[in-house]
Amino acid sequence: MISGVNKINNHKDNVKFLYNKYLVKGERLFNEKKYMYLLAYLHFFSNIFFIIFPIILLFFNNNFLNKLYLILSFILIIQWFLLEGECYLSYVQKKMVNINYKYGDNYLNIDGYYSLFLNKWFKYNKTHEESLYFMEKIMTILTLLFSITLLRTNLQLLDKIFLFVVFVLLNFMCHKKIKKNMLHLEHNLKDLNHRIYLF
Repeated sequence: MISGVNKINNHKDNVKFLYNKYLVKGERLFNEKKYMYLLAYLHFFSNIFFIIFPIILLFFNNNFLNKLYLILSFILIIQWFLLEGECYLSYVQKKMVNINYKYGDNYLNIDGYYSLFLNKWFKYNKTHEESLYFMEKIMTILTLLFSITLLRTNLQLLDKIFLFVVFVLLNFMCHKKIKKNMLHLEHNLKDLNHRIYLF
């Protein structure tokens, strides 16, 4: 179980204070509503799918499955674009913890700090910069896997170029939204009376 959150000492620690407040309340919510753990499993396996599935397709090339992966990848990136760079499953969890939560308020994945294998919750101990760097790596990896899968389809070259450009543009716009919202969060963290703390 995560212990109580510590007092805020300076604005650099505020993100840890805020995120761990979500995690403490999130753990309590998950334990009260056990079905929430199903969301954690769904989130985990969907993340695994987007990384592992295209690698499997390298060995068992199937045009239908390649195209299915492309469609699902577009659904994922469009979801991020519409939800200010957020995953819907992550948003639902934060909304249940904090009814006043809004898209893009922060980019914590509550269930990301629960280990399915150890059945244990962990504290958030990263910096804001580390979180942004991690998200950038994930988006780069997904773009790479999308590109590899796209190349292996039987689509016409112009269609491949068009889909690639659209996907990269959506990815870029999502990244811009995330950076903007994280800078906005950094500013809001300095005000201890801001609504982001009030839950």
